[in-house]
Amino acid sequence: MDLKTLEQYKPHIPFQVIEKDLNRDPILRRKTFFDENDAKIEHNADLLSNGNIIIPIFKEKIIRPIGFKAKLLDYVIENMGCGFYIITYKRGKATTKSNDLQHAHEEIDKKITIYIAYDHKGKKYKFFEKKNKFLQMYKEIEELKYSNDVQNIINNFIDWIQTFWKTEFKVKHNFGMNTSNQTYQNHLDVIEELEKSIPTLESYHLLLNLFGDITDESLKKINETINALKERMDKAKNIINEHFPNPNVLVDHTYFTDLGYGAVNPILAVSRYLEDKILERGYFIDRENDTIHPTIGELFIGNQFSNVYESVRSKKERIIELKDKAITSNKDFFIYTPPEKKQK
Repeated sequence: MDLKTLEQYKPHIPFQVIEKDLNRDPILRRKTFFDENDAKIEHNADLLSNGNIIIPIFKEKIIRPIGFKAKLLDYVIENMGCGFYIITYKRGKATTKSNDLQHAHEEIDKKITIYIAYDHKGKKYKFFEKKNKFLQMYKEIEELKYSNDVQNIINNFIDWIQTFWKTEFKVKHNFGMNTSNQTYQNHLDVIEELEKSIPTLESYHLLLNLFGDITDESLKKINETINALKERMDKAKNIINEHFPNPNVLVDHTYFTDLGYGAVNPILAVSRYLEDKILERGYFIDRENDTIHPTIGELFIGNQFSNVYESVRSKKERIIELKDKAITSNKDFFIYTPPEKKQK
């Protein structure tokens, strides 16, 4: 399955829940409990045409005395892929656990499940309260998810990231510890291998986006890094073809210094960018929107089993710490270094 075919499964507009915080209404804020009238989900045709629904929530977690507890009005959304969502909406009360003051113990008075489905032919979202119609529409997406085409995209990427630029690959192409015999043809060979890999990288990350593993913004950043790599590949290839008609001669980096290039010349720029911005575990910083986006390497490695204990919470705290240090240093990228394994 090529990239264009896969792109047909992406909704033309993203879906978004608009949260209506009842805490901002002074009358509702003073209510002891919420009822069904307070918790009505808005899903008219105009909202759905823009990919939206409105869900009332209550963010304040003040525990009221004499047994009334905190008011609970919240939802959980599950992205099923390609514009299909299952939303569980809950209303009730919350209090602390006897042995845990951090996490709430929920007492659900009512829980409902709603279904959002994207009609790819009509190019619009639909709202369902019954599961059957939703599943009928979702059948095509489920078949896509379990298809051989999708499994091949996943397996091809795993094969790539587990073998490309690893020791065996680098030694084979004279990029190992000893590069004294490295030729310009070796660089052309690596560029050719990368060119073959680009469709896999693009399709794999679009697939992650379609099924909710990465946001549209993260996909955009990943595509930017892939395009930046392609630009460096094209530049290196053009320079080699122009200056070295016989690419089987040994690489002479001083040649590029004489041409006015710095320490990282166009030939080295490909492998350097591949190592530092593609395969390295790290995050790009979007200062304008105060968000961060993982590299291709971090996106894969960061979701694998680790031999060092690290909770989701501790990792988030570490990422924030590294991000703040990078911003203080006026950087737009930082390397993620996991905690060291404790010695016994």
